[in-house]
Amino acid sequence: MEKNLGFDSNLAPIQDQFQVFSFELTDKDGSSIRISGFNDVAERAYSIIQTDCSYYLSGGIVKQANKRFNTTGHDYELSLSASSEIAPCHDQIPKPALVLKICPLINIPSHKDETVDVLAVVDRIEPVNKFISKQGRDCVKRDVELIDQTATVVQLTLWGEQAENFEDHALGQVISIKGALVKEWNGAFSLAVASGSKIELSPQLDVVPKLYEWYMSERAKVDTKTISMVASAGGNEAILPNGRYMNLKAMITTVKADNALYQSCPNDGCSKKVVQLGVEQYRCEKCDTTSDAFKWNYMVQAELTDLTGSVWVTLFSNPATKLFGMEPQKLGDLKEVDVMHFTVFTDICFKYFNWRINAKPNTYNDETRMRYSVLGCEPVPYDRYIPQLELALEKLEQLEC
Repeated sequence: MEKNLGFDSNLAPIQDQFQVFSFELTDKDGSSIRISGFNDVAERAYSIIQTDCSYYLSGGIVKQANKRFNTTGHDYELSLSASSEIAPCHDQIPKPALVLKICPLINIPSHKDETVDVLAVVDRIEPVNKFISKQGRDCVKRDVELIDQTATVVQLTLWGEQAENFEDHALGQVISIKGALVKEWNGAFSLAVASGSKIELSPQLDVVPKLYEWYMSERAKVDTKTISMVASAGGNEAILPNGRYMNLKAMITTVKADNALYQSCPNDGCSKKVVQLGVEQYRCEKCDTTSDAFKWNYMVQAELTDLTGSVWVTLFSNPATKLFGMEPQKLGDLKEVDVMHFTVFTDICFKYFNWRINAKPNTYNDETRMRYSVLGCEPVPYDRYIPQLELALEKLEQLEC
């Protein structure tokens, strides 16, 4: 595959022992795809890849794109393996032009937790807001309001250097964002900039003059609107303390096996993570005790996928034990002596289950996101499921007639 490198990220450590390197390759038509490598593969790719250079790539593993982090708009992404090959292309390939799959601001609600390309006008710029997070970190934030020809106003949140460097002269200018992340909180939608997002003021696109002309002539006349999900009667679970409950049929496509187990307090009724003080010394802050032992417990991060998309969920002790068919202590003991314990995690992938899930807002680092926790899972009872599908199809056929 002959491509031109359009985006280059840093070699990022993950929990002090793993490394990841991601970049985007763009072809002559402006279509991009995200490519990632881990550990030794990441280091090898990092030593080869340079921004605005062309490469041949072969041996990539195709997988479904996680649209929450993938800013290319592509349905798939590539993962590098030890057998993947990357070679410089010395042909003179022109740098790809900016190509946007523009999503009107009014359509943003249909892309929750996905990335979209937007073209709008900067309608309002809030001052920089500096504060200290609950974790004691210095934070810099700026909110910017965007508007387009649908007369829809959407807030764009910038952080760090991007917040500080966004100048006031951008007010009234057309702005393009490739790969903006759509976020939702209590029914209100906003945009955020992801690591691979590309922002450009007054981009060289044919549609820019028309949008600017509309803003100058019509902005003062139109009644603007914001976008939000209006809860119907009886449908207010999204703002209740206990969150929203749902059932779905989906398959597991990814399991984060490396962190699926953690060392917890050995006391009955306590699952708090312990802090290792020394050799065979473990402290539980919740129980205020120190012991010479711990017990393994589950906290599994998994990606569930169906025909409509994917979502990351967390499985704790009971549902994880049922899913894997093994107590966490047994799997933890197996982990110490046999690296093949990882087959437990791969064996469940690409199999459908019925899931009972709780969706609840969670605030971390002053950002609120939905946390999806698995309450239960069962194998799909196809002897009952298939007849229900057949009955539904019959009813649909009757409607068509």
